[in-house]
Amino acid sequence: MLLNYLKVTGRNFVKQRLYSAVNVLGLAAGFTCCLLIALYVLDESSYDQQHPDADRIYRFSQTYVALDEPLYLGTAAPQVGPLLKENFTEVEDFTRLFLTVRVFASQDGSFHDEEVMLADPSVFDFVALDWVQGDPTTALAEPDNVVVTRSFAREYFGSEDVYGQSLLMGNKSETPLRVTGIVEDLPPNMHFVTGAFLALSSLPATSSRPTILQDWDFPNIATYLKLKPQADSRQLQDAFGTFILQSMPERMRTEWKFSSLKLPDIHLHSPLQGLGERSSGNLTNIRILSVIGAGLLLLACINFVNLSTARALQRSKEVVIRKAIGSSRNQLFQQFMGESLLLVLIAFLAALAFAELLLPVLNAFTGKSMTIAVLFASAPAALSVIGTVLLVAFLAGCYPALYLSALRPAQRALQVTDRRHGLAFRDVLVVFQFSLSIMLVIATLVVNSQVQLGKTMDLGFNKEQLLGISTPDSGVFGNAWWPTLKNELMTQPGIVAATISGTRPFATKAVTSPSRWSNSRLSTISSRPIR
Repeated sequence: MLLNYLKVTGRNFVKQRLYSAVNVLGLAAGFTCCLLIALYVLDESSYDQQHPDADRIYRFSQTYVALDEPLYLGTAAPQVGPLLKENFTEVEDFTRLFLTVRVFASQDGSFHDEEVMLADPSVFDFVALDWVQGDPTTALAEPDNVVVTRSFAREYFGSEDVYGQSLLMGNKSETPLRVTGIVEDLPPNMHFVTGAFLALSSLPATSSRPTILQDWDFPNIATYLKLKPQADSRQLQDAFGTFILQSMPERMRTEWKFSSLKLPDIHLHSPLQGLGERSSGNLTNIRILSVIGAGLLLLACINFVNLSTARALQRSKEVVIRKAIGSSRNQLFQQFMGESLLLVLIAFLAALAFAELLLPVLNAFTGKSMTIAVLFASAPAALSVIGTVLLVAFLAGCYPALYLSALRPAQRALQVTDRRHGLAFRDVLVVFQFSLSIMLVIATLVVNSQVQLGKTMDLGFNKEQLLGISTPDSGVFGNAWWPTLKNELMTQPGIVAATISGTRPFATKAVTSPSRWSNSRLSTISSRPIR
């Protein structure tokens, strides 16, 4: 029986080549869009899922509320982690990260600024990294220890075999660091990025404030807490906030509130991109894209249904003859569902090929490195793909199969009552299909107009005439060499003006700098990220 179904299906495909091609291409287009959107959504949703105990790790953060609009920092004071570990048995461990800019000397004698992370030794119990050399439990035990990635090692040593060697830090190479670990480059689905981890205990010695790790006015340390399996994070968040407020100086207690985010939620749920983090995701955009992907696939299914029912006149004689010689409605239904399933499978395979061809364009546009293999990398993902294909086959083929298998020989398959019923349902599908298509077109035009506005709007300056140059010293303010350099620059005929800054204008980072004025409360100055 199955072999007979396949023969009939093959003959129909060959006989109706144009119909089959249009149906396959329509479904393939819907599948292709859905696959590309699914890859992007999966990539955005995969951040920090690879870390051990990720569901028990929370980033504890401060929000400055003494402003018209509360300012979420994504960081906390240095004492927060140790105090919570010491006073709450539910806290299994903590680690702290602080992004800093340091100058390093390359083998060729040149100096370069690098954004690196100062970290507690426990950081490698929180984040999963692939170790090439070194012991993660002791790699950052001493103040002069550093763990570098392969790329960092190649850039500054010209080789990856640098374990135990010295890395010179400072614009005068005054601070030698010992390489105590080498790791693979950080994966792209971690919420922060760095080329090197320095021991956080190095911070007081390299800062102008020796007591910086005991300073409540320095809320710039990313603090991560690992809770014990039985701990209730919701109840603990309030308890943690209350305890930290009581531990802070009294002058600061009305200015701060506290919150926490689970590690895998930081990328999509953080209100602010923190220092050293990759570009934050947007949960609303992910949801909108998911709806669009489902809508496009639904449009492809409706198109399939309309084309299939439109062929009722051509298939009616086949149905009449097969019923006249004894075929049951169930057998006809199986035949038509089999045809639909085969068409859907062919369309899905074509969509995989189209998606593979278009993926480099999408990766270039999004700055990601997505691959089709992700869809089949795990059993849940593969089952989801297979389930989606079967669901599409059912949705696309069920009504045409029911409609065609219900035709009766005595009615010649085309009586007025049947035709009216079929046309009425198809009319509904066509109206819905065009309505949804028009909505998607309008949404596309609106988004495109906003993108064009962002590209062409007046920024208040001519960006084509601005040139930024990195200096070998991150502490630019107060440097005596700047006036001399500025005078030299101004002698060049092509330079109209020159200035100096601690960071690039419009950099997508948040920089907080607490300051205290006499007889006034603490104020936090922040450069907010440009989204």
